[in-house]
Amino acid sequence: MIEEIFKGNAVSSGTAIGKLFIIKDTEFKIDEGNIEDIEIDNQITLLEVAICKTFIEIYDLKDGFRGILSEEENRIFDFYREVLDDKRAFLKR
Repeated sequence: MIEEIFKGNAVSSGTAIGKLFIIKDTEFKIDEGNIEDIEIDNQITLLEVAICKTFIEIYDLKDGFRGILSEEENRIFDFYREVLDDKRAFLKR
């Protein structure tokens, strides 16, 4: 087993043991240009589908952590669902 030391900033207190995944290429190219008017409805549909998939993933995560996390800790998943369900956060057709 190879031992390496990584330095970083703590985002929470405590200690964790688990697998470490290193993502070496984190540069994303974002096209900040506008899309064509005819593409708007398609992009909104893709966003709605992504939101629905995320709802399902959050539900599955909450269900998977039941009995592991406290009820208080598990409420974070409810918060994420509320953020996704905030209709004011997304453009309307």
